[in-house]
Amino acid sequence: MARTGQTFLLVIHIFIILFLDQTSASGCQSDYSDWMLQPYCSPGCKKIGIKGTNQDSDGNDAFPPGVFGVYSRYGNANFRTKYTKAGGWMIKYGCVEDAKGGETDAWYVTNDEESSGAVLYSPYKVTCPSDTKNYWARGSPGNEWKTTGRKKRRLGDYVQVVCNPSNEEDFAPPPKKVEKGQEAVTGGAVGAEMQKHILAMLVTLAFACGSILY
Repeated sequence: MARTGQTFLLVIHIFIILFLDQTSASGCQSDYSDWMLQPYCSPGCKKIGIKGTNQDSDGNDAFPPGVFGVYSRYGNANFRTKYTKAGGWMIKYGCVEDAKGGETDAWYVTNDEESSGAVLYSPYKVTCPSDTKNYWARGSPGNEWKTTGRKKRRLGDYVQVVCNPSNEEDFAPPPKKVEKGQEAVTGGAVGAEMQKHILAMLVTLAFACGSILY
């Protein structure tokens, strides 16, 4: 009887170990209710601004420029705050399943309401995204995540998240990059148009001079 009891306890012990192992393997919480006891971001941050530069040191877009702008408070998601702005962009908190190194709870920026569409995220468990210390970015869903800076530098992409921005103009998306080929075509078109106007003026001037002479 004692041996049977020991076997039973051993099975229970193994089950607990396996359960804890599976739980620790998941980077996301199964229950977000503990956040109900902590202050939400929304009372302090009615708006959140994201600014920076999305072009890396090679001049390529590290992530879409659409993430920049000012987001306004909009309801709650998973007992946390959600912010939205024009164009369908939103900041949310939840489980990013395809994060760098595996799934993790994070503040993320997406354009399709789902974490699978996230192009920017921070895995730090903080009340507001403006308190995060690190960001990961990618050009589009499915691409490889790469870390991005938090401070402005001469070359390279970076993002800064600000609670209640005072000057919303500072958070406008950067101007679109003009490719060299496109720039050459545009410059050529402008030059040709100018030549047409100059030619028309010369023809008009020639007729005017002819009328005066005769």
